[in-house]
Amino acid sequence: MHLFRRRRLRYPVLTCEGSVWSFDPETGEKVRVAATISEWAKAVVADPDVQVGRGLAVSWQRVHGPLAEGQRLVPVKPFVLGGDFALENLRSMTAVESMQYRADLASQLRGVPDGTVVELRVE
Repeated sequence: MHLFRRRRLRYPVLTCEGSVWSFDPETGEKVRVAATISEWAKAVVADPDVQVGRGLAVSWQRVHGPLAEGQRLVPVKPFVLGGDFALENLRSMTAVESMQYRADLASQLRGVPDGTVVELRVE
């Protein structure tokens, strides 16, 4: 598995077994998004707002200024817990802090059935 693209907003993109995968750091799951890098690139060109969250990231930066190197946009209310893909639900965080925060969330949610009411613990 090889991480080849970190997005400012959406999930990291990986290559594995010749395919392109999206890694959801809030759940620890990976989902195959394309059979090849070329196929994935075509999907990004066709719909960058959905594939890489371009529109929302640009809107956030218009309001808050450019993201510093190594910063990522992270949902205040995690997407996996019903957080909206909306400007008001985003904050900036370093890439490392983001992955640690989301890994902790994924650990807390491991084995919890969908629809279960949860209380997010942030330490």
